Amino acid sequence: MILDILDDRLDFSYESLDVVSSQAESYGSDKVQAYLYDNLVAYIGEVIRRKVKGNWDVRQDYPGCAYPIISAKNNVVMPINVVWRVLYELEPMDLRKETTNEIRRFLLKCQHR
Repeated sequence: MILDILDDRLDFSYESLDVVSSQAESYGSDKVQAYLYDNLVAYIGEVIRRKVKGNWDVRQDYPGCAYPIISAKNNVVMPINVVWRVLYELEPMDLRKETTNEIRRFLLKCQHR
C-alpha cells in the first residue's frame, strides 16, 4: 500500500505533512496502522530530524522493543509519538499539528536543561 503522493510533494516540509495527512486520512487509520505505520514514523522522523538538526538513533529500553528516536541537544524526540497520537485521536489526521507539537515539547525541554 502506498499513499500515491508525487515525490516532489514530499520535501520534508511542514506543508508536506498536510499532503501526507490528507492521503492517509483517505485510507483510514486502521489501514494506515496495518500497512504504513513504519513509513509514517520514518517520514515524520526525517522532518523532525531536519528541523532540530538531530541524528537518528534507536532506543532499546525494553528487551525486544527497539524504536527510533531523534537525538539532538542532549535530548530526544520520538516520531513514533506523533504517529501514535494521530492514529488514535477521534479528530481528522493532522500530522503537521502533532509534529510541531512534538518539536515544541522538545524545545521546551532543551530550554529547561
